[in-house]
Amino acid sequence: MKQVTLAITISTDKIVSVSVLPKVNAQDKAITKIKQLTLTASAEELDQKFFDIIQQPMEKTSEIISNIEEYEKNLEQAQKNSQYNKDKRRKSKKQFSLLLNVQTIKNLMLLKITKRQSI
Repeated sequence: MKQVTLAITISTDKIVSVSVLPKVNAQDKAITKIKQLTLTASAEELDQKFFDIIQQPMEKTSEIISNIEEYEKNLEQAQKNSQYNKDKRRKSKKQFSLLLNVQTIKNLMLLKITKRQSI
């Protein structure tokens, strides 16, 4: 896990709540709905057990986030490299080139017509 946000709240009776929320870079809307993990206990209990308690849930969360981010990167790369998209770009270039040639022919024809009329 790259980054997390920690929010610490201390109540008047010396009970501490720590919320841990991983930072997510993925575009997937579902992953942004991951709720923070909140632990509430005395300061001594959290001091002794905090990392033991959060280790497994954070590892699972990190793995899921990493998999989704990697999937999105691979999907984007596949779209860029797909034959369909390459053909589409090539076809678009050909159509543009053809359109320019047609316009050039029209202009030449108009020029010839104009020359004939002036003769």
